[in-house]
Amino acid sequence: MKKKIVILTGAGFTKLWDAPTTKDITDSVCNLKEPLVDKVYELLKKQKEINSINFEHIINEIEEIHQYFCRKSKLELQSHGGFSHAKTDWSISDSTRDEIFTFPLNDEIKRFCEDKYYPLQKGLNISNLPPSDDIQRNIRDVYENIIDRIFGRVIEYVDRSKLSCKDSMNKLMSFLSFFFDYTIRSYTLNYDHIVNSILDGFDGFDQKIDAEYYAANPQRIFRCLDENCNFNLHGSIYYESRPNNNWFEWVRGVNYSIQSEPDKYDQKGNPILMTPIITGLNKANRILFKPMSYFFHAFQTDCLQANIIMTLGYSFSDVHINQAIQAALDIGNCKFVSVDCAGWDKNIDDIYSDEQWKKLTDLNIPSNKEYCVAYPPKTNNNGLFYRDRRYLYLKGIDKFVEDEDAWELIKK
Repeated sequence: MKKKIVILTGAGFTKLWDAPTTKDITDSVCNLKEPLVDKVYELLKKQKEINSINFEHIINEIEEIHQYFCRKSKLELQSHGGFSHAKTDWSISDSTRDEIFTFPLNDEIKRFCEDKYYPLQKGLNISNLPPSDDIQRNIRDVYENIIDRIFGRVIEYVDRSKLSCKDSMNKLMSFLSFFFDYTIRSYTLNYDHIVNSILDGFDGFDQKIDAEYYAANPQRIFRCLDENCNFNLHGSIYYESRPNNNWFEWVRGVNYSIQSEPDKYDQKGNPILMTPIITGLNKANRILFKPMSYFFHAFQTDCLQANIIMTLGYSFSDVHINQAIQAALDIGNCKFVSVDCAGWDKNIDDIYSDEQWKKLTDLNIPSNKEYCVAYPPKTNNNGLFYRDRRYLYLKGIDKFVEDEDAWELIKK
């Protein structure tokens, strides 16, 4: 049986394709000219350093605002015995209002949403639904506009990679070919299929008989763990949800799609806005729904079976991903390799005081200066530091995909 390598690519990996940075996408979202986005960003700046705010923080707040008005709408209906076919005073008592939980950010944004997205006479509604229902549906539209903007930025670099990134493609192909004697289990947290064009592997979807699309195949995902694969853990611009009799089937099309599935609900009964990609700060909930749940469970299994786990441009910001890797490292059977996305001009002493590397402590990777002074890591003098089957490559993604000495040292 072949040895197995699990390769996880994060946002930093897309540097090879000159993809937009997190800041670029944040700027694109903020330039939507959506009043709610502008208001949320304004209030976030009062709570956080501006450089620490990104589009996922904005998405998270809008999701929580949406959930608030969904809960409020439900309580309004319960308080008034359901739908109304006449003008109705949809106000609710103070004690009932307290059941809605704490509103995100502050009451200013609540008032903003009520004025902006329900400008009719306060408390009255000419439809048979309470005001909060109209508000939450308008907020959902804002959310989908944000997702659409992210789609646009991903599509830009995917199209560009086909035309102007052949050198990076060739380097990546050489790197993957170096591990031809391994089963390569490739997972990405990005929304593209660029690696799929280089590595011939199962992407989780098989063509439906007499159909033009490909449907998720959980049987093959879970039973064929010894074939090369390319799985998108956080969704893809190519995924869509199609009606199939009385249920929805996730499929992979040949074109980009933003068609979404009806909402799912978390354990508290709050709606989870479902789109073909997982973003924001609620990833751990979203990844529990198919088809991404199929890929996540396969990722966990692959990590436990792997001889090498390698992350390329991953910042260790997703708890569910970290825990899957941690479980494999706890067993102690595999090598772990982390390749930094940008590269460092610092020396090893300075690196271990950086915030990103502090996150590696949870993965049993020595990430404090004192430990490394007492037990200095070995190095190949070319950016690769290693000790106890743990490897850190600090010269960046673009250098790593052409550094055969580093590959050889990791492999042997």
